[in-house]
Amino acid sequence: MQNDDTDFQAREKHQAKSCLFIFLTAILVLFSLAMAAVAGIILLDSIMLRGEEHTLSWRVKRYKAAAQFIWYDFKEAVSKKNSNSSPEDEP
Repeated sequence: MQNDDTDFQAREKHQAKSCLFIFLTAILVLFSLAMAAVAGIILLDSIMLRGEEHTLSWRVKRYKAAAQFIWYDFKEAVSKKNSNSSPEDEP
């Protein structure tokens, strides 16, 4: 069946470009927020540990442990959210 709208392909391309632009903007915003969070943690940690002369490897271990705690808390929160919205739990 033929589409009578002659401008259909141009509108479709415009919508695809808009969707791609929104997606890339969201990715850029999330990346920027993540980098700002990391920079904030490093900055605050540097201020809190001033004068204690810890090595870089010790600080990296500390950051890895903190990241693991954050990751596990995030996974637990998501799994609780998903289990609460599950239709199987309803009577």
